[in-house]
Amino acid sequence: MPVLQWLNPDFVKDIFESNTCSTIEEARNYICESYPQQKSFTARTLQIFMHDNEISYKKPLSKEELEEQVRIATTEIGGVAGRKAMQGYLRSKGIQALQKRISNAQKIVGQVYFENRRQDIQHQLNPKPYQATCFGYNLHFDQNEKLVEYGIVFVMAVDGKSAFITRASIMPRKNNITIYDQVFAASVVDFGLWDQTIQDCGREFFLSIFIQDYLKDFRVKPNTERTRPPFRQVTSCKNNRVERVWQEVNARV
Repeated sequence: MPVLQWLNPDFVKDIFESNTCSTIEEARNYICESYPQQKSFTARTLQIFMHDNEISYKKPLSKEELEEQVRIATTEIGGVAGRKAMQGYLRSKGIQALQKRISNAQKIVGQVYFENRRQDIQHQLNPKPYQATCFGYNLHFDQNEKLVEYGIVFVMAVDGKSAFITRASIMPRKNNITIYDQVFAASVVDFGLWDQTIQDCGREFFLSIFIQDYLKDFRVKPNTERTRPPFRQVTSCKNNRVERVWQEVNARV
């Protein structure tokens, strides 16, 4: 039996085409307010009604709009993602598109990436570019023991977005308290608490990691994921933001 027989399909279609409502729940509330004399119904009932009358509340993206979204996504996650992974990433951003349309857009936006994926060599290249949305998003730590035989150890902290060296210190040996006091704490006092710290798995950063985790509820950064862990321990090859600075330091030693 058809549902909502009293409801005009053109009225529902006009709600979405005029951008009066953008979701089914909003449309249900709007219709109930417009027809107070009718019995209330659920969003699921309205969804069935729209399906029976071939009404869509999501306007498909044009070819140019989809290419622009694919271009933005490619700069964010790199060229290793094929049509399926790209579709999932776009869905996470609220963008719906068929895999065939996404594949055609990838051929235009990233032709080199597309050919590399066909030859199965894209995974051998840098699969994911580094991304930091704002100053204070990531703080990278690392130590340099090139002159450890002379009793000199360099420790540095670099902001991920700007590559700005927030603090650097020289010490006779790696020490948790010294690194925390002269590098981590000094950076936080001057610039505030970072959303995430990134360092290697060495024990010399344990105190800084503990304090970062202890203060994680005080991270107040707009437009950032609140589910991000306060710290990450990675290998040196994944901490390139600060590792690349050592080349200049070593050249001056």
